[in-house]
Amino acid sequence: MAQLIIRDADEKIVFQRSGALEMTADPKTPAQKHSIIRLPEPAARLYQAALSMTSQGKLLGTRALDLILLPEGLPATAADPRFGIDATSLPIEAWGELPKMLPLLSAGRVKLAVWSSSADVEQTDPAGFDTLLDNLHRLGITPTACLLGVPPELARKWGNGSWERLLRANPQDWRPQLAYLVSRHASQLDRWQLGADGSDAFVTDPKMRQLYALFYRELSNLLQRPDLAMPWPAWYELSGELPATVALSVPPRVLPNQLPLYMQDIRKHKDQNLSLSLEPLDAQAYGRIVQIRDLAQRFIYALSADATRIDFQLPFDAMREEDQIVKQPREMLMIIRTLTATLGGTTFKGQVPMGEDIDAFLFDRNGQGILALWNRGSSADTKQLALNVGAHPAMIDLWGNVTPLVRAPGDKAAGKMQLTLGSLPLFLVDIDGAQAQLRASVAIDQPLLESSARPHTRKLRFVNPYPQAVAGMLKLKAPAGWTINPPTFSFTLNSGETFEREISISFPYNSFAGPKVVDCEFLLQNDSNTLRFHSSFAWASPMSACNRSPCTTATT
Repeated sequence: MAQLIIRDADEKIVFQRSGALEMTADPKTPAQKHSIIRLPEPAARLYQAALSMTSQGKLLGTRALDLILLPEGLPATAADPRFGIDATSLPIEAWGELPKMLPLLSAGRVKLAVWSSSADVEQTDPAGFDTLLDNLHRLGITPTACLLGVPPELARKWGNGSWERLLRANPQDWRPQLAYLVSRHASQLDRWQLGADGSDAFVTDPKMRQLYALFYRELSNLLQRPDLAMPWPAWYELSGELPATVALSVPPRVLPNQLPLYMQDIRKHKDQNLSLSLEPLDAQAYGRIVQIRDLAQRFIYALSADATRIDFQLPFDAMREEDQIVKQPREMLMIIRTLTATLGGTTFKGQVPMGEDIDAFLFDRNGQGILALWNRGSSADTKQLALNVGAHPAMIDLWGNVTPLVRAPGDKAAGKMQLTLGSLPLFLVDIDGAQAQLRASVAIDQPLLESSARPHTRKLRFVNPYPQAVAGMLKLKAPAGWTINPPTFSFTLNSGETFEREISISFPYNSFAGPKVVDCEFLLQNDSNTLRFHSSFAWASPMSACNRSPCTTATT
């Protein structure tokens, strides 16, 4: 008798069946028998299948397997050299899975533990390593050779496998092994790392800095300007002799919006490569949804700060069970796949003001606008967003599910759409990215108005982000009782050119203090069509005659 239970990522039972199984023999392996069970159409997500076998009321055993059903409609992009996978925890016997998995994640780099306390790749499987490097090269994926520990052969010889022992050892004990590894794969291995990501040994132990200098000298004798990375936790200030590459590990206590600040501190030093290792939150402590949200926001902030190397932890487990390697995916594989496939090959264009408590990051891929956005508020509010969503707009959630967008009823011309926007980032694809940039550029030079009945002069500006010249008309709609002169402008702008004109603002003396919104209606004409859309900006109005407190902040 068998009992099959399938649960989703929330541990809810989605399928259950108990009873005898009809078994059929496999012609290729007669000793094995198979049973096929038809399941209802499942949604794309992570599942766990648990099978318990009993005989005459006695439990014979239970086996569980995690599996992922990937959604359709989200093909992987070409390998992006900015995205990497830290596979240093993967046993050498399972490295053959990498050429299958890495293209799924649009990864352009992968970290491999060629030296560790448990294995030396040249002693364990040199032929398999050659094959792996050839396969990675064909896929356009760059490996990073990581030296994580003293190899077992040297540890047995010295009776001590610490890095400190290597510093005191005869160089002839280990130098030939390193030289052989470098020379044998010099054409395919040009990036190296000493130590594991997240390690603080190079901060707390001066001897580890000596070790880095020693290995850098050795590699310099074999390679021209070796790219040797040194792990460095983000919460320590970079000091001393700087490495060629800083492998900056970002702990969960660093908030996503703080990540660009840490990157700026490293970039103050010239000629330093920067590699980011994103460490996810503990799902048991914070919950899986918070873990997913945090990692996605970190990734988006890192890309917005022009990160050139972003590394994710390996999103599946590989464990030895007797003489086999059991491989099972994690839910994070789906999340990383969505992030890299959606933003692979893109360029960050800037943040776009979309409304209160909304973070929106605009990316462009060969003219295709992609907007990553989420709600900073505590609740999942329904937001009315006004933007031109393109001819075939779609929304992609973090699990990779693609949903066509539906415009708000009765407002197709303005391109408004209704979104339920929560704290989990989502992506809007195939939007008019240039128009979103134009909207974001609309501003006035001084967002505060003093308490005075005289006319106030300000400068209104915006930029043409389109690749071609545009011409059109701009109409300004003032708040009730206010006057703006002139209320209408005609303009012709070349690509990248800035429009700047003076406007005069007058308001009645009894106006209430607080932010006042000006609606900007654009009628834009280019070579192909005429487009009408709205933007807005706000300023803080003055203290009124009733001595109400003036507003001290404004959103532009």
